[in-house]
Amino acid sequence: MSKNNPKLTDISVILLGVAAVAVIVVFSFVDVTLSQIPQINELVKDVIQRALLSLFLVVLCATSQYKMLLNFPVGNLGKQLLALLPCLAVALANFPFSALIKGNATLQNFQYVWLFLIQCVLIGVVEELFFRGIVQDIVWQKTAKMSALWQTVICAAVFSLWHLVNLLFGQGFGTTMLQVGYTFLIGAMLTVMRLATNNIWLCVAVHALFDFGGNIVNTLGGGNVWDVSFWIATVVCGVICGIWAIVFLVKFDKHKNATAVLNEVPNTDVTDNAEQV
Repeated sequence: MSKNNPKLTDISVILLGVAAVAVIVVFSFVDVTLSQIPQINELVKDVIQRALLSLFLVVLCATSQYKMLLNFPVGNLGKQLLALLPCLAVALANFPFSALIKGNATLQNFQYVWLFLIQCVLIGVVEELFFRGIVQDIVWQKTAKMSALWQTVICAAVFSLWHLVNLLFGQGFGTTMLQVGYTFLIGAMLTVMRLATNNIWLCVAVHALFDFGGNIVNTLGGGNVWDVSFWIATVVCGVICGIWAIVFLVKFDKHKNATAVLNEVPNTDVTDNAEQV
């Protein structure tokens, strides 16, 4: 993970989070009318918000100790792609293939799919750079003596609790609590994926794909996507990914402990550990 550098302090990161929330809140009161379809106007507004936040985060990372997050490491590419597979399976399982084929769900505004795809990519950029990038680095540095499993739990909890902010924008309590629950699991998966690949952009891709499949019907259509086939695919892929993640974290900790004993100092450089697991 990123090396320490005084250019950006932890307080600056907190201020970044506050600024991000402020941008979203302020822009939520701006009316955007480019279409006669209210959902599309909201989609356009959200894309603009997230584009601004993405630009802000990219510039912030590029001018700080987190500039390494913007790299796309090509070393151990085969191992990166292998680690990608279980996470990719979870993302694909989130697509409503069965519901669309059976006619239980439909897409009425498919001509705007490109705009929705941009939204999903921007969500991935913002949340992965911040949570799997900056926040995960800070957690790993501050909790170096903890096991990788507990560090992953902390990162996932921070990510899931962030979604409570949706209550401020009128999202129902039950829906928000459900979102907090499943984003904890997705956050844990993406945290382990960052460790396994040291590639934030692969995390962005998986995150965007997961959101695209999970929200395309609600955004551009309607119907029920939660049929038996959907749940079977979700559970099977989730269990496989969970087993992979636990095995990886156990091996990760073994290597970290062995390295610490050999060097007689704790090894908290996640990048070095991940390359050896």
